[in-house]
Amino acid sequence: MSLLAGLVNYSDDEGSSSGDEAPVDILQNIKKTKAEPQPKKPEAIAPMLQPVKSALPSKVPAPPSASTATMLEHNKRLMAALAAKPIAGVENWGIPNEPNTACDAERQERITHFLSLRASGHRLNDHLQHNKAFRNPRIYTKLVEFTEVDEIGSNFEKQEFDPHGFPAEMYIDGILETQRKLAEEKAAQQQNRTSVHFVPQQQQPTQQQSAAMAQAMATAAKVASRIAKPPSQDNVVVPEKRRNKWDDDQHSSKR
Repeated sequence: MSLLAGLVNYSDDEGSSSGDEAPVDILQNIKKTKAEPQPKKPEAIAPMLQPVKSALPSKVPAPPSASTATMLEHNKRLMAALAAKPIAGVENWGIPNEPNTACDAERQERITHFLSLRASGHRLNDHLQHNKAFRNPRIYTKLVEFTEVDEIGSNFEKQEFDPHGFPAEMYIDGILETQRKLAEEKAAQQQNRTSVHFVPQQQQPTQQQSAAMAQAMATAAKVASRIAKPPSQDNVVVPEKRRNKWDDDQHSSKR
């Protein structure tokens, strides 16, 4: 209660002493704080710190791991092995430099059209694969002939490997020609045939084999005859029927 009374008294005293002058004093104090000049930073330190900040990288790159270094070294060796050997007297393997003239408008329009098709998701190879007109297997040969593609060509030097150095009959055209000639010769032989060649009879068996075969056949015939003919009734012994009292009574009544 004493604290509350003190607060009430303080508010009353403050209101009685200051009145409406308190807000004016506060505004004046705010203006004074705004008007006071702030101390300037030394200009000599700022330019010295700027190059230091630019020299320090934002993120320190992690050192490459052993697997990454091995992969980079492998790729470097692979590129060096696959690199083409320079041709004597030919600059840049005969590849012309990039032209400085402007591109043809029609060609540029075609390139832009194909790029737009590719950006929209269309693929020329997929279109050709799904086209029914290209499902004919003979179209492949026509396309190879039209584009003049060397199917058996090689990038190796002729001293190392010459794919065109084999005989002509070892290539597909020579093999097909040989097969055609063999088929024609076989058909001609069948047409010109005047006699029919029968298969010769097999070798005749010897006397011992013939005698053994005859004996076996005779034995088989005897066994078959015994199985087929039932035994005669004369030789069969019929057991006498046992008589009982009923037979005796019947016999006496008949008398």
